[in-house]
Amino acid sequence: MKPGTAAENARFIIQIRGTKEIRHTPNDIPGYRLRDGRTYVALTIQTQNGERHRYFFERIASGLINFYYLVDRDNREVYYMSSGGGELKELSKGELSDTLKKVTENCPGVSENARHVQLTRYHLARFSEDYNRCKNRAFPRFRFAVKGGIHQNTYNQQEAQESSSFPLVDKFRASGFSLGVFIDRPVAVSNLSWNAGLMLDYYHGSGEAIGLDKVYSLTFQDLHASLPVGLRYSFYGSLVTPFIEADLIYSQHLSGSTTLYEFEQEGNSIFLTKREGFLFVPKQQVGFGISAGAVILPRKEHSILLQGDYRMMRPLSSSMISTHINIMSVSVGFVF
Repeated sequence: MKPGTAAENARFIIQIRGTKEIRHTPNDIPGYRLRDGRTYVALTIQTQNGERHRYFFERIASGLINFYYLVDRDNREVYYMSSGGGELKELSKGELSDTLKKVTENCPGVSENARHVQLTRYHLARFSEDYNRCKNRAFPRFRFAVKGGIHQNTYNQQEAQESSSFPLVDKFRASGFSLGVFIDRPVAVSNLSWNAGLMLDYYHGSGEAIGLDKVYSLTFQDLHASLPVGLRYSFYGSLVTPFIEADLIYSQHLSGSTTLYEFEQEGNSIFLTKREGFLFVPKQQVGFGISAGAVILPRKEHSILLQGDYRMMRPLSSSMISTHINIMSVSVGFVF
């Protein structure tokens, strides 16, 4: 079979036999299948003025409900539906939700999801799959979330950074919290989705280190913005939708302060030196994160989000002390 444009595929298909090309119309054969898996069925529709036209309809989904796609004689992209062996019904955006809800009312869980279905081949195929199984699961859709979390950080200074001004600090720790907003957009109404957000992270910590002839005490606080972008895979359910996620993260320092105290003993006297004006963390960082969590009551308009994350951040710019930063966090949020 030699496919053409969507409009041409609806009117005819060319079959190649050796050196010959045979043209078939919907009046000649009941349908055809292309190599890429697309299936076309010859069906007749009646226009509003009473005329009857026969086309090859691309079948999007089949089962208890059949959905079709067509580019008609007026070059309109039109979707059609048939159920229970009935006639073809043209679908419109304004009436789509009511139409699907009515025809699936014998399966309340699927019928409730009709309000989230858009007039696209991916949405219709997913909706048909759920109805064929009467599967009471959440329907993939664009969602917005706000969340807050608590963090525990570990800072690993690299040996190459040790200098006479500061000793090597191993696994310096800090705690903090964050607030952020996120969007989650399904990929072609599948279990995969793009997840992106903006978070404000605040950390504070303190610690001590012993040098050759000095004792050091450090306190710091840091505010920075993080931009995670990643892929999420959701296991859609009725009451709970668990998910796993992988992210690439960029972080930019916004403000903060670091104070370093040096204690040095000479004889019976102890001298204290206070140093400021440097950053404990790099101004810019990039990293990778993995997380797992769940959306509670995902079928509702407002849901609860629980999530645990592990991030590995590395510097794009130099700093006096920290190099590798590992972050563990637990977050809770609301999904709209």
